[in-house]
Amino acid sequence: IFFFLVKRIRIKGLRLLMYLYLLGKPGYNSDAIEPAWSFEKVGTREIDCVYKDGSGAMIIAFFKDRIAFHRYGAEPSMDYLIDEAILMEEFMNELHSCAFDTLDRGLDVRLLELNSPSVIEDSRIEIPFA
Repeated sequence: IFFFLVKRIRIKGLRLLMYLYLLGKPGYNSDAIEPAWSFEKVGTREIDCVYKDGSGAMIIAFFKDRIAFHRYGAEPSMDYLIDEAILMEEFMNELHSCAFDTLDRGLDVRLLELNSPSVIEDSRIEIPFA
């Protein structure tokens, strides 16, 4: 779908934090009556996000220089596309927090450092239905 470049990333720590973030979201985990998504850590760099109707899936991949969002599915349903946009918006909000909410603790403890303060905001235009 899109990617954005990063200056520095602690892949294992950020991926774990974001995976736990996704699992804790209401309606996204197995405790919901009908969860919209299921999540799985794959390999050392990815989080797989599989939609409830099976029409599509999204892979969020963490690399040393970028974070990438990939969509899989020949014909994702309209429900998938809408819920994907919501999920991506919330995910981007949390990434923004990881990059900027720890400024008072210094650069050495941040899990994510961006090339530009606006890179996440600039990437939001790529999110469908946003």
